[in-house]
Amino acid sequence: MLEDSPLRADNKAMIFGIGLSKTGTWSLHRALEALGYSSIHYPSPDLMIAGRFNDALAGFDAATDISVSAVFERLDHAYPGSRFILTVRDLEPWLRSVGSHVDRRDAPAYHAPGGARTLRDRLYGSSAFDRASYARGFETFHRRVHAHFARRESDLLTIDVCAGAGWESLCPFLGVPVPHVPFPHANPTHSRATSKMEVKGLPGLGDHARNRETLGVTQREVKLGDALGDRDLARAAGKADHRPAAELDRDLHIRP
Repeated sequence: MLEDSPLRADNKAMIFGIGLSKTGTWSLHRALEALGYSSIHYPSPDLMIAGRFNDALAGFDAATDISVSAVFERLDHAYPGSRFILTVRDLEPWLRSVGSHVDRRDAPAYHAPGGARTLRDRLYGSSAFDRASYARGFETFHRRVHAHFARRESDLLTIDVCAGAGWESLCPFLGVPVPHVPFPHANPTHSRATSKMEVKGLPGLGDHARNRETLGVTQREVKLGDALGDRDLARAAGKADHRPAAELDRDLHIRP
């Protein structure tokens, strides 16, 4: 068995998103960035499994996704005083989503020994998607998390991003003010032809030509939209600007 990463006095408190993949971990990552944290999504599985946390997380304030989930107890030991955020989702939609996610990943590295395959084996009992095995892994993982934090409820936030939860839950937990931008509810099932980000309350942002007529957003929010990686939000935010999208993009320093 691999040993835990040694506890170091200079390890600062971190924010760890410990939800399983397809529970809104990308949305959480983008939200943390919008709040000013330096966040990494899916830090190196090999480094995290080996307990080389200081190498995997150097320069970051926060980390999310399955390579964090798999070792959250060890992270709790290595980074005392950290806050943990468990993104959750109902089992049936999660099974559909994660099954599709695993099945469409055909890159050899995704199925090679080590890394992502090891994470899936450890959490779900199978690297290939198996409905019964993944359902058991899902339930077991959540029992494990709640048992670990049973007497430390203030250190753990459970949040259902997929059901629409956002700033109103996250910001009080972190002790930060709510920003003047929509919570980045990401929808990875969108095609590349549309926006990667589906922002609650602002549907159809891919059609920026139509939405810039109806959205009233400040230039600061335009920049934050760009920082979130949501080019279409930044474009749509130009309510009073009817120039061609390419010209607006250039002035806002938005890369294609």
